Amino acid sequence: MHLMKSESRKRVAYNERLLVWEGVIANFGIWLVSPYIAILSIQLGASDHEVGLLTSIPALVSMLAMIPLSRVAQQHSAQKVVAAASALGNRVFYLALAVSPLLGWLNPTVLIVITVAMAVPGALLNIVWANLQSQLFPPERRASILGYRNAVIKVVSIVATFAGGYFLAAVGYPYNYSTLFGVAFVACMISVYLINRIDESREGEDQALASRDGGEPYFGQLKAILSDDDYGRKFILFVVSMFVFHFGMNTTAPIWPIYHVRVLGLSTTIIGLFNFASGALAVAGFWFLGKVAGKRGDEFVLTLSVLGSATFPLLYSLIPSIPWMVFLQSYVGFWNAGWSLTVYTILLNSSKAQYRPACVATFHTAMSMTGFLAPMFGSLLLTYMPAHVALRVSSGIRFIGWMTFVVGLRMLSKPRPVNQ
Repeated sequence: MHLMKSESRKRVAYNERLLVWEGVIANFGIWLVSPYIAILSIQLGASDHEVGLLTSIPALVSMLAMIPLSRVAQQHSAQKVVAAASALGNRVFYLALAVSPLLGWLNPTVLIVITVAMAVPGALLNIVWANLQSQLFPPERRASILGYRNAVIKVVSIVATFAGGYFLAAVGYPYNYSTLFGVAFVACMISVYLINRIDESREGEDQALASRDGGEPYFGQLKAILSDDDYGRKFILFVVSMFVFHFGMNTTAPIWPIYHVRVLGLSTTIIGLFNFASGALAVAGFWFLGKVAGKRGDEFVLTLSVLGSATFPLLYSLIPSIPWMVFLQSYVGFWNAGWSLTVYTILLNSSKAQYRPACVATFHTAMSMTGFLAPMFGSLLLTYMPAHVALRVSSGIRFIGWMTFVVGLRMLSKPRPVNQ
Protein backbone atom coordinates (compact mmCIF):
# COMPACT_ATOMS: atom_id res chain seq x y z
CA MET A 1 0.00 0.00 0.00
CA HIS A 2 2.82 2.39 0.92
CA LEU A 3 4.55 1.58 -2.38
CA MET A 4 1.35 2.29 -4.33
CA LYS A 5 0.93 5.67 -2.61
CA SER A 6 4.57 6.52 -3.32
CA GLU A 7 4.17 5.64 -6.99
CA SER A 8 0.97 7.67 -7.15
CA ARG A 9 2.70 10.73 -5.67
CA LYS A 10 5.55 10.39 -8.16
CA ARG A 11 3.11 10.10 -11.04
CA VAL A 12 1.20 13.21 -9.92
CA ALA A 13 4.43 15.19 -9.53
CA TYR A 14 5.66 14.03 -12.95
CA ASN A 15 2.41 14.96 -14.68
CA GLU A 16 2.32 18.31 -12.88
CA ARG A 17 5.78 19.27 -14.16
CA LEU A 18 4.97 17.98 -17.63
CA LEU A 19 1.71 19.90 -17.95
CA VAL A 20 3.23 23.12 -16.65
CA TRP A 21 5.89 22.93 -19.36
CA GLU A 22 3.30 21.92 -21.95
CA GLY A 23 1.17 24.89 -20.99
CA VAL A 24 4.11 27.30 -21.09
CA ILE A 25 5.29 26.19 -24.54
CA ALA A 26 1.85 25.85 -26.16
CA ASN A 27 0.48 29.12 -24.84
CA PHE A 28 3.61 31.03 -25.76
CA GLY A 29 2.99 30.02 -29.36
CA ILE A 30 -0.77 30.58 -29.23
CA TRP A 31 -0.60 34.03 -27.63
CA LEU A 32 2.05 35.23 -30.04
CA VAL A 33 -0.61 35.27 -32.74
CA SER A 34 -4.16 34.82 -31.43
CA PRO A 35 -4.71 38.43 -30.24
CA TYR A 36 -3.77 39.71 -33.70
CA ILE A 37 -5.77 37.46 -36.04
CA ALA A 38 -8.70 39.89 -36.22
CA ILE A 39 -6.24 42.73 -36.87
CA LEU A 40 -4.68 40.65 -39.64
CA SER A 41 -8.10 40.25 -41.25
CA ILE A 42 -8.58 44.03 -41.25
CA GLN A 43 -5.15 44.54 -42.80
CA LEU A 44 -6.13 42.03 -45.49
CA GLY A 45 -9.17 44.17 -46.32
CA ALA A 46 -11.90 42.34 -44.40
CA SER A 47 -15.26 44.08 -44.12
CA ASP A 48 -16.98 44.58 -40.75
CA HIS A 49 -19.18 41.59 -41.59
CA GLU A 50 -16.14 39.38 -42.32
CA VAL A 51 -14.49 40.42 -39.05
CA GLY A 52 -17.64 39.22 -37.28
CA LEU A 53 -17.66 35.94 -39.21
CA LEU A 54 -14.08 35.29 -38.08
CA THR A 55 -15.45 34.77 -34.57
CA SER A 56 -19.03 33.68 -35.13
CA ILE A 57 -18.60 30.85 -37.65
CA PRO A 58 -16.00 28.92 -35.58
CA ALA A 59 -18.28 29.37 -32.56
CA LEU A 60 -21.21 27.94 -34.53
CA VAL A 61 -19.15 24.92 -35.55
CA SER A 62 -18.05 24.37 -31.95
CA MET A 63 -21.64 24.70 -30.72
CA LEU A 64 -22.95 22.09 -33.17
CA ALA A 65 -20.05 19.72 -32.48
CA MET A 66 -19.91 19.97 -28.68
CA ILE A 67 -22.47 17.29 -27.71
CA PRO A 68 -21.45 14.69 -30.36
CA LEU A 69 -17.78 15.24 -29.51
CA SER A 70 -18.45 14.69 -25.81
CA ARG A 71 -19.74 11.22 -26.70
CA VAL A 72 -16.65 10.60 -28.83
CA ALA A 73 -14.42 11.52 -25.90
CA GLN A 74 -16.26 9.12 -23.56
CA GLN A 75 -15.66 6.19 -25.90
CA HIS A 76 -11.85 6.32 -25.59
CA SER A 77 -10.10 5.27 -22.40
CA ALA A 78 -6.71 6.69 -23.49
CA GLN A 79 -7.61 10.36 -23.18
CA LYS A 80 -4.06 11.58 -23.80
CA VAL A 81 -4.10 10.04 -27.29
CA VAL A 82 -7.32 11.86 -28.14
CA ALA A 83 -5.93 15.07 -26.63
CA ALA A 84 -2.71 14.83 -28.63
CA ALA A 85 -4.56 14.04 -31.86
CA SER A 86 -7.01 16.91 -31.43
CA ALA A 87 -4.20 19.32 -30.49
CA LEU A 88 -2.34 18.28 -33.62
CA GLY A 89 -5.47 18.67 -35.76
CA ASN A 90 -6.11 22.13 -34.34
CA ARG A 91 -2.61 23.58 -34.35
CA VAL A 92 -1.24 22.17 -37.59
CA PHE A 93 -3.16 24.97 -39.30
CA TYR A 94 -0.62 27.43 -37.93
CA LEU A 95 1.69 26.02 -40.59
CA ALA A 96 -0.83 26.93 -43.28
CA LEU A 97 -1.09 30.43 -41.82
CA ALA A 98 2.71 30.71 -41.86
CA VAL A 99 3.09 29.66 -45.50
CA SER A 100 0.06 31.25 -47.18
CA PRO A 101 1.13 34.93 -46.72
CA LEU A 102 4.49 34.20 -48.37
CA LEU A 103 2.73 32.61 -51.34
CA GLY A 104 0.22 35.45 -51.63
CA TRP A 105 -2.70 33.12 -50.90
CA LEU A 106 -3.95 34.69 -47.69
CA ASN A 107 -7.10 36.82 -47.86
CA PRO A 108 -10.07 37.31 -45.50
CA THR A 109 -11.98 34.33 -46.93
CA VAL A 110 -9.02 31.96 -46.58
CA LEU A 111 -8.42 33.20 -43.03
CA ILE A 112 -12.05 32.51 -42.10
CA VAL A 113 -11.92 29.02 -43.67
CA ILE A 114 -8.76 28.14 -41.72
CA THR A 115 -10.20 29.32 -38.39
CA VAL A 116 -13.36 27.30 -39.05
CA ALA A 117 -11.27 24.20 -39.83
CA MET A 118 -9.49 24.64 -36.49
CA ALA A 119 -12.78 24.75 -34.57
CA VAL A 120 -13.76 21.06 -34.47
CA PRO A 121 -10.44 19.64 -33.21
CA GLY A 122 -10.26 22.64 -30.87
CA ALA A 123 -13.66 21.81 -29.37
CA LEU A 124 -12.67 18.16 -28.89
CA LEU A 125 -9.42 19.26 -27.25
CA ASN A 126 -11.33 21.39 -24.74
CA ILE A 127 -13.58 18.46 -23.80
CA VAL A 128 -10.81 15.88 -23.50
CA TRP A 129 -8.44 18.25 -21.73
CA ALA A 130 -10.95 18.79 -18.91
CA ASN A 131 -11.44 15.02 -18.57
CA LEU A 132 -7.71 14.38 -18.64
CA GLN A 133 -6.87 16.90 -15.94
CA SER A 134 -9.57 15.51 -13.66
CA GLN A 135 -8.06 12.02 -14.07
CA LEU A 136 -4.41 12.98 -13.58
CA PHE A 137 -4.69 14.81 -10.27
CA PRO A 138 -6.47 13.86 -7.01
CA PRO A 139 -9.39 16.13 -6.05
CA GLU A 140 -7.64 17.49 -2.96
CA ARG A 141 -4.67 18.73 -5.03
CA ARG A 142 -6.37 19.53 -8.32
CA ALA A 143 -7.18 23.16 -7.56
CA SER A 144 -3.68 24.04 -6.37
CA ILE A 145 -1.96 22.27 -9.27
CA LEU A 146 -4.16 23.73 -11.99
CA GLY A 147 -4.20 27.13 -10.30
CA TYR A 148 -0.41 27.24 -10.36
CA ARG A 149 -0.35 26.08 -13.99
CA ASN A 150 -2.89 28.71 -15.01
CA ALA A 151 -0.98 31.47 -13.21
CA VAL A 152 2.26 30.53 -14.98
CA ILE A 153 0.43 30.35 -18.32
CA LYS A 154 -1.05 33.81 -17.75
CA VAL A 155 2.41 35.29 -17.21
CA VAL A 156 3.71 33.57 -20.35
CA SER A 157 0.71 34.76 -22.38
CA ILE A 158 1.39 38.35 -21.30
CA VAL A 159 5.00 38.13 -22.45
CA ALA A 160 4.06 36.41 -25.72
CA THR A 161 1.30 38.91 -26.53
CA PHE A 162 3.56 41.89 -25.94
CA ALA A 163 6.42 40.32 -27.90
CA GLY A 164 4.09 39.45 -30.77
CA GLY A 165 2.72 42.98 -30.98
CA TYR A 166 6.20 44.50 -30.95
CA PHE A 167 7.44 42.12 -33.67
CA LEU A 168 4.43 42.79 -35.90
CA ALA A 169 5.08 46.53 -35.67
CA ALA A 170 8.84 46.19 -36.26
CA VAL A 171 8.74 43.83 -39.27
CA GLY A 172 6.72 44.34 -42.44
CA TYR A 173 4.03 42.10 -43.91
CA PRO A 174 4.11 39.23 -44.88
CA TYR A 175 7.29 38.28 -43.03
CA ASN A 176 6.02 39.40 -39.63
CA TYR A 177 2.91 37.21 -39.59
CA SER A 178 4.62 34.30 -41.36
CA THR A 179 7.41 34.26 -38.79
CA LEU A 180 5.07 34.40 -35.81
CA PHE A 181 2.77 31.69 -37.15
CA GLY A 182 5.85 29.56 -37.87
CA VAL A 183 7.09 29.96 -34.29
CA ALA A 184 3.59 29.19 -33.00
CA PHE A 185 3.48 26.01 -35.09
CA VAL A 186 6.84 24.76 -33.77
CA ALA A 187 5.89 25.53 -30.16
CA CYS A 188 2.55 23.76 -30.51
CA MET A 189 4.16 20.67 -32.04
CA ILE A 190 6.46 20.47 -29.01
CA SER A 191 3.36 20.67 -26.81
CA VAL A 192 1.78 17.76 -28.72
CA TYR A 193 4.89 15.70 -27.99
CA LEU A 194 4.63 16.56 -24.29
CA ILE A 195 0.95 15.56 -24.19
CA ASN A 196 1.97 12.13 -25.50
CA ARG A 197 4.42 11.85 -22.58
CA ILE A 198 1.65 12.06 -19.96
CA ASP A 199 1.47 9.12 -17.54
CA GLU A 200 -2.21 8.23 -17.69
CA SER A 201 -2.11 5.01 -15.65
CA ARG A 202 -5.01 4.77 -13.20
CA GLU A 203 -6.07 2.55 -10.35
CA GLY A 204 -9.14 1.59 -8.37
CA GLU A 205 -11.95 4.11 -8.57
CA ASP A 206 -10.25 6.09 -11.33
CA GLN A 207 -10.12 3.01 -13.52
CA ALA A 208 -13.81 2.36 -12.88
CA LEU A 209 -14.63 5.91 -13.86
CA ALA A 210 -12.59 5.53 -17.02
CA SER A 211 -14.62 2.52 -18.10
CA ARG A 212 -18.02 4.20 -17.90
CA ASP A 213 -20.07 4.09 -21.07
CA GLY A 214 -21.64 7.54 -20.65
CA GLY A 215 -24.85 6.37 -18.87
CA GLU A 216 -28.22 7.93 -19.63
CA PRO A 217 -28.61 9.74 -22.98
CA TYR A 218 -27.97 13.47 -23.01
CA PHE A 219 -31.56 14.66 -23.43
CA GLY A 220 -32.75 12.33 -20.67
CA GLN A 221 -30.22 13.84 -18.27
CA LEU A 222 -31.16 17.37 -19.35
CA LYS A 223 -34.88 16.74 -18.76
CA ALA A 224 -34.14 15.30 -15.33
CA ILE A 225 -32.02 18.24 -14.17
CA LEU A 226 -34.51 20.84 -15.40
CA SER A 227 -37.33 19.16 -13.48
CA ASP A 228 -35.27 18.57 -10.32
CA ASP A 229 -36.76 20.36 -7.28
CA ASP A 230 -33.40 21.28 -5.74
CA TYR A 231 -31.16 21.93 -8.74
CA GLY A 232 -33.52 22.81 -11.60
CA ARG A 233 -34.05 26.49 -10.72
CA LYS A 234 -30.39 27.04 -9.82
CA PHE A 235 -29.21 25.57 -13.10
CA ILE A 236 -31.71 27.54 -15.19
CA LEU A 237 -30.79 30.80 -13.42
CA PHE A 238 -27.09 30.24 -13.90
CA VAL A 239 -27.27 29.31 -17.57
CA VAL A 240 -29.69 32.12 -18.49
CA SER A 241 -27.75 34.84 -16.65
CA MET A 242 -24.39 33.69 -18.02
CA PHE A 243 -25.88 33.41 -21.52
CA VAL A 244 -26.93 37.07 -21.40
CA PHE A 245 -23.61 38.15 -19.89
CA HIS A 246 -21.55 36.23 -22.45
CA PHE A 247 -23.74 37.58 -25.23
CA GLY A 248 -22.72 41.06 -24.13
CA MET A 249 -19.09 39.96 -23.90
CA ASN A 250 -19.03 38.42 -27.37
CA THR A 251 -20.91 41.32 -28.95
CA THR A 252 -17.66 43.28 -28.79
CA ALA A 253 -15.59 40.65 -30.65
CA PRO A 254 -15.82 42.49 -34.02
CA ILE A 255 -16.02 45.92 -32.36
CA TRP A 256 -12.67 45.94 -30.54
CA PRO A 257 -10.38 45.56 -33.59
CA ILE A 258 -12.43 48.06 -35.60
CA TYR A 259 -12.48 50.58 -32.75
CA HIS A 260 -8.76 50.17 -32.04
CA VAL A 261 -7.46 50.03 -35.62
CA ARG A 262 -9.93 51.91 -37.83
CA VAL A 263 -11.30 54.49 -35.41
CA LEU A 264 -8.32 55.19 -33.15
CA GLY A 265 -5.51 54.08 -35.51
CA LEU A 266 -3.61 52.24 -32.77
CA SER A 267 -0.51 50.20 -33.59
CA THR A 268 -0.08 46.53 -32.72
CA THR A 269 2.48 47.60 -30.09
CA ILE A 270 -0.15 49.64 -28.24
CA ILE A 271 -2.69 46.83 -28.55
CA GLY A 272 -0.05 44.46 -27.18
CA LEU A 273 0.40 46.86 -24.25
CA PHE A 274 -3.35 46.65 -23.59
CA ASN A 275 -3.17 42.86 -23.45
CA PHE A 276 -0.11 43.08 -21.21
CA ALA A 277 -1.93 45.36 -18.76
CA SER A 278 -5.02 43.14 -18.75
CA GLY A 279 -3.01 39.97 -18.21
CA ALA A 280 -0.84 41.43 -15.46
CA LEU A 281 -3.84 42.39 -13.33
CA ALA A 282 -5.49 39.05 -14.13
CA VAL A 283 -2.62 37.30 -12.33
CA ALA A 284 -3.28 39.48 -9.27
CA GLY A 285 -7.01 38.88 -9.65
CA PHE A 286 -6.63 35.10 -9.63
CA TRP A 287 -4.64 35.32 -6.40
CA PHE A 288 -6.70 37.93 -4.52
CA LEU A 289 -10.20 37.00 -5.67
CA GLY A 290 -9.43 33.32 -5.08
CA LYS A 291 -8.88 34.17 -1.41
CA VAL A 292 -12.04 36.27 -1.32
CA ALA A 293 -14.03 33.39 -2.83
CA GLY A 294 -12.73 31.10 -0.09
CA LYS A 295 -14.05 33.50 2.59
CA ARG A 296 -17.17 35.05 1.03
CA GLY A 297 -18.18 32.39 -1.51
CA ASP A 298 -18.05 31.97 -5.28
CA GLU A 299 -21.39 33.73 -5.86
CA PHE A 300 -20.10 36.88 -4.14
CA VAL A 301 -16.98 37.02 -6.32
CA LEU A 302 -18.93 36.26 -9.50
CA THR A 303 -21.43 39.03 -8.72
CA LEU A 304 -18.68 41.63 -8.24
CA SER A 305 -16.69 40.42 -11.24
CA VAL A 306 -19.60 40.42 -13.69
CA LEU A 307 -20.52 43.95 -12.56
CA GLY A 308 -16.92 45.09 -13.06
CA SER A 309 -16.86 43.58 -16.54
CA ALA A 310 -20.25 45.13 -17.38
CA THR A 311 -19.01 48.65 -16.69
CA PHE A 312 -15.81 48.23 -18.73
CA PRO A 313 -17.03 48.98 -22.32
CA LEU A 314 -19.02 51.99 -21.11
CA LEU A 315 -16.04 53.52 -19.30
CA TYR A 316 -13.74 52.60 -22.19
CA SER A 317 -15.88 54.45 -24.72
CA LEU A 318 -15.94 57.73 -22.80
CA ILE A 319 -12.32 58.89 -23.15
CA PRO A 320 -10.17 57.69 -26.12
CA SER A 321 -6.91 58.27 -24.23
CA ILE A 322 -4.17 55.62 -24.20
CA PRO A 323 -3.31 56.01 -20.46
CA TRP A 324 -7.03 55.80 -19.59
CA MET A 325 -7.48 52.73 -21.80
CA VAL A 326 -4.41 51.02 -20.29
CA PHE A 327 -5.87 51.62 -16.82
CA LEU A 328 -9.22 50.18 -17.87
CA GLN A 329 -7.58 47.14 -19.49
CA SER A 330 -5.95 46.48 -16.11
CA TYR A 331 -9.32 47.02 -14.43
CA VAL A 332 -11.16 44.51 -16.61
CA GLY A 333 -8.30 42.00 -16.45
CA PHE A 334 -8.71 41.90 -12.68
CA TRP A 335 -12.46 41.31 -12.85
CA ASN A 336 -12.24 38.83 -15.74
CA ALA A 337 -10.03 36.69 -13.52
CA GLY A 338 -12.80 36.68 -10.93
CA TRP A 339 -15.61 35.40 -13.12
CA SER A 340 -13.41 32.90 -14.95
CA LEU A 341 -12.21 31.64 -11.56
CA THR A 342 -15.70 31.03 -10.16
CA VAL A 343 -18.02 30.33 -13.08
CA TYR A 344 -17.11 26.65 -13.46
CA THR A 345 -17.33 25.95 -9.73
CA ILE A 346 -20.81 27.50 -9.61
CA LEU A 347 -21.80 25.44 -12.65
CA LEU A 348 -20.84 22.24 -10.84
CA ASN A 349 -22.65 23.37 -7.68
CA SER A 350 -25.77 24.09 -9.74
CA SER A 351 -25.91 20.58 -11.19
CA LYS A 352 -26.64 17.22 -9.63
CA ALA A 353 -23.69 14.84 -9.81
CA GLN A 354 -25.49 12.14 -11.81
CA TYR A 355 -26.61 14.70 -14.44
CA ARG A 356 -23.39 16.72 -14.50
CA PRO A 357 -22.22 15.65 -17.99
CA ALA A 358 -25.44 16.97 -19.52
CA CYS A 359 -25.21 20.16 -17.47
CA VAL A 360 -21.64 20.86 -18.56
CA ALA A 361 -22.45 20.12 -22.20
CA THR A 362 -25.54 22.34 -22.06
CA PHE A 363 -23.60 25.22 -20.52
CA HIS A 364 -20.80 25.07 -23.09
CA THR A 365 -23.29 24.76 -25.94
CA ALA A 366 -25.15 27.85 -24.71
CA MET A 367 -21.91 29.82 -24.39
CA SER A 368 -20.86 28.71 -27.88
CA MET A 369 -24.23 29.93 -29.13
CA THR A 370 -23.39 33.42 -27.86
CA GLY A 371 -20.04 33.13 -29.60
CA PHE A 372 -21.91 32.59 -32.87
CA LEU A 373 -24.80 35.04 -32.54
CA ALA A 374 -23.28 37.92 -30.60
CA PRO A 375 -20.44 38.83 -33.03
CA MET A 376 -22.99 39.05 -35.85
CA PHE A 377 -25.09 41.29 -33.64
CA GLY A 378 -21.99 43.40 -32.97
CA SER A 379 -21.36 43.73 -36.70
CA LEU A 380 -25.00 44.73 -37.17
CA LEU A 381 -24.63 47.43 -34.53
CA LEU A 382 -21.66 48.88 -36.43
CA THR A 383 -23.86 49.44 -39.48
CA TYR A 384 -26.23 51.66 -37.47
CA MET A 385 -23.99 53.42 -34.94
CA PRO A 386 -20.37 54.40 -34.23
CA ALA A 387 -18.11 51.88 -32.52
CA HIS A 388 -18.03 53.75 -29.20
CA VAL A 389 -21.84 53.68 -29.00
CA ALA A 390 -21.86 49.95 -29.83
CA LEU A 391 -19.52 49.42 -26.87
CA ARG A 392 -22.10 51.08 -24.62
CA VAL A 393 -24.79 48.72 -25.92
CA SER A 394 -22.52 45.83 -24.94
CA SER A 395 -22.28 47.26 -21.42
CA GLY A 396 -26.07 47.37 -21.22
CA ILE A 397 -26.41 43.71 -22.22
CA ARG A 398 -23.77 42.64 -19.69
CA PHE A 399 -25.55 44.64 -17.00
CA ILE A 400 -28.82 42.81 -17.77
CA GLY A 401 -26.97 39.52 -17.28
CA TRP A 402 -25.65 40.78 -13.94
CA MET A 403 -29.12 41.88 -12.83
CA THR A 404 -30.59 38.51 -13.83
CA PHE A 405 -28.03 36.72 -11.68
CA VAL A 406 -28.45 39.02 -8.66
CA VAL A 407 -32.26 39.00 -8.70
CA GLY A 408 -32.26 35.24 -9.27
CA LEU A 409 -29.99 34.65 -6.28
CA ARG A 410 -32.34 36.65 -4.07
CA MET A 411 -35.33 34.67 -5.31
CA LEU A 412 -33.55 31.38 -4.69
CA SER A 413 -32.59 32.47 -1.17
CA LYS A 414 -36.26 32.83 -0.21
CA PRO A 415 -37.81 29.68 1.27
CA ARG A 416 -40.19 27.95 -1.09
CA PRO A 417 -43.80 27.54 0.10
CA VAL A 418 -44.63 24.09 1.35
CA ASN A 419 -47.77 22.50 -0.05
CA GLN A 420 -50.09 21.41 2.72
